[in-house]
Amino acid sequence: MEAWIRPHTLQFPNEEQTGYVYFMGKGTKSGSGGDREWAGRMYSKSNDEDRPNRISGYAWNLDGGYGAGAYFQQPVKANEWIHYAVTFDTAEGTYGKVRIYRNGVLAGSDNLAYRPGTGDEVIVRPRPGSAPVRVGTRDLKSYFKGAVGKFAIYNRELSGAELQSHYAVMTGSGAPDFDADGIGDLLAVKKDTNTLHIWNGKGANNFTAATELGPGWAPTPPPSRHWATSTKTVTPTSAPSVTTPCTSGTARGATGSARRPPSGPAGPRTSDAPRTMNTSTASSVSNVNPCRSYSRRAGLPCSTFSRTTASSRSHRSSRLRSTAEPRPLPWNSGVR
Repeated sequence: MEAWIRPHTLQFPNEEQTGYVYFMGKGTKSGSGGDREWAGRMYSKSNDEDRPNRISGYAWNLDGGYGAGAYFQQPVKANEWIHYAVTFDTAEGTYGKVRIYRNGVLAGSDNLAYRPGTGDEVIVRPRPGSAPVRVGTRDLKSYFKGAVGKFAIYNRELSGAELQSHYAVMTGSGAPDFDADGIGDLLAVKKDTNTLHIWNGKGANNFTAATELGPGWAPTPPPSRHWATSTKTVTPTSAPSVTTPCTSGTARGATGSARRPPSGPAGPRTSDAPRTMNTSTASSVSNVNPCRSYSRRAGLPCSTFSRTTASSRSHRSSRLRSTAEPRPLPWNSGVR
């Protein structure tokens, strides 16, 4: 097993027995039908066994009882990350072997047995049980006050070289620091070239090479706006054909014979409902000015529409003078 652990205190408030906590483990009960397997343990700075902040890894037979493990007892600081790993090899030597690593370096080892060669000898052969894997505790009897990250369980013993590479990848110690932030990278985008880099593992978690992908991995720009533009030709019954440009305020009918008063459909408005044409005008117009349906919704300035002929400008001017001056509206204010 391996994990990164960061104690937030050196004296744990929720400890058990002689003054320690489990920060991860698997096992809830001992005896017949037991399910004890393994655990990571840390002692408080002050404890009944004079083991200040000792960190250890243990394994048990399923029925519990005495376990076997390895430990390191080195200076520890609150709020400082520690890369922790424990391996078990049941086939090595007479009893098997347990090893513990701190920050990728072997920090302790022992036989996988309790008091080997004595009358109290207990050989430990870990077996899979039915207990859940827990992080932050083992069986809810004590709790680790801190943080646990990058927790992993393997079905084989990791080598020292592999664990060193895992530590290096996360700390930048001998690992690429692509974006120059002081931390080793699994992947990063270089700020100066916008090139994506990845830390390329070559099997068995042995991270050994940096592979560069790119160039061209620039941040994705926000999508650009695509405005809709359109003009439509309307044909009044008694006036020349007019291509009506958008006006800054309201959409008007395209006929000179149907003049609207200052109030009503073309006058001041207190509602956002779409305007409708006078029924007397609608019957004489083949199409309605699309200004509202295009320019108002898309926020287009009037200059995006086609210019009109001299005759149509004259026709439009006489019509505009008979209406109230429209109030300009912001492009994103909706249909007015």
